[in-house]
Amino acid sequence: MTYKVSFVIPTYNSGSFMAEGLRYLAAQRNESRTEFEVIVVDDGSTDDTAELVEAARESLDRLTYLYIPRDENSSRSRARNRGICAATGDLLCFLDAGIIVPPDYLDTVIDRFRERPDLVLLHMVLGLNADPERDDTTVVHKMSPLNLREEASKLSVSPVWQDSRYQALRMLRDNLDLLAAPWEMGLGGAMSVSASRVHEAGGYDENFRGWGSEDIDFAYRLYRAGCSFRSERYAFVLHLPHPIVRSEDRMENDFRNKRCIHRKLWQLETEAYPHYQGMFYSAFLEKLLYIDLSLLMKNLRPPLFNTCITSTFEAHPLPYCLE
Repeated sequence: MTYKVSFVIPTYNSGSFMAEGLRYLAAQRNESRTEFEVIVVDDGSTDDTAELVEAARESLDRLTYLYIPRDENSSRSRARNRGICAATGDLLCFLDAGIIVPPDYLDTVIDRFRERPDLVLLHMVLGLNADPERDDTTVVHKMSPLNLREEASKLSVSPVWQDSRYQALRMLRDNLDLLAAPWEMGLGGAMSVSASRVHEAGGYDENFRGWGSEDIDFAYRLYRAGCSFRSERYAFVLHLPHPIVRSEDRMENDFRNKRCIHRKLWQLETEAYPHYQGMFYSAFLEKLLYIDLSLLMKNLRPPLFNTCITSTFEAHPLPYCLE
């Protein structure tokens, strides 16, 4: 099958990082001779993003720039949805601004989808937790499309640069369908999926505000739509380091968004997720799904038991209910 690919890149005041990402996309070998386009969705930037996109047109034949004025509804979900609507490709490759990719990235993605069209491809992300204010990140200044794979192979064994999911991905040999909750691995900053599946899932939910979890919600709906999940270590991406914002407000917003996923979808796995997310969540969920409720019935008072199985316990979340 012949595919056309749309790269969708939301950005906000990240002009220099975004421009570097475009430089690496322009350097794709494209031995598969795949037609591809790049869609940059500017979510109201006030920096030089527009000028940098214009400069990149010299090296990218099909580059679309969409500007959305900043308002109270601004969000990554809305920006990605605008890109989805503008995309004309059969495959959508979502990348965050400041993500750089190896020169055979496009060819590898095409190979994976020719093998299995119903994939959600979750790319390994190097450097997501690297902080230039804390860590030595000068190696990025030596990188180019020609040596990125070589330099990245050295960084992949460093705890500072390694994808936090790496050990699990390697153990599973990239087959995330072995997990009870493969969607929990879904980072939206480096994800590839067919356009038809994206539309079937309804795109991103624009009700999510602030930081966190809109990509997990999207991945969960792709999972419920019957997609197969695979991690991709060869077609990795590198996240260009920038100072990491750590705040209680950000963490609280992330937790609040995780609870919003459950209020919308009302499933057992979405109720447990805010309390047990992390490497062991799928193991916890798998054990939970095999609990014999008839045995629990003997030890729980009926009101508490009924609360557990009907999932109406906002005041008594699942972890406390089962203890």
